[in-house]
Amino acid sequence: KTKGTPTFVVLGEDELAIALTTSISAIDIAGKPVFVRFVRKPSDAAGAQIVFISSSAYAQVGEALAAASGAITIADNAGFIGSGGMVSFAGGKLTVAKAKIEGSGHKIGAKALASIL
Repeated sequence: KTKGTPTFVVLGEDELAIALTTSISAIDIAGKPVFVRFVRKPSDAAGAQIVFISSSAYAQVGEALAAASGAITIADNAGFIGSGGMVSFAGGKLTVAKAKIEGSGHKIGAKALASIL
């Protein structure tokens, strides 16, 4: 990983996770390319700026959120926000816990979300 390069970590693998990584790897954040990596263990998400928890790894959500402390967290599970996550898109509905995102020191706008999702 290059210092200062935004890191997008995907915990688990499923079709949505693969599609997301394809989209993410094609964008820049603050003029820098995004480094994308798949991980199998929640602890491997530590240090990432953005973490997507796939449905195949959702059983590990508590451990993943703890490891991803300080990162913007995303999942496709309707209960994700209630579990402490920041961005959920489940059943065609996007839910953003704006206060959680801002409380973590991040800012995320509609344009940024559109580029990620």
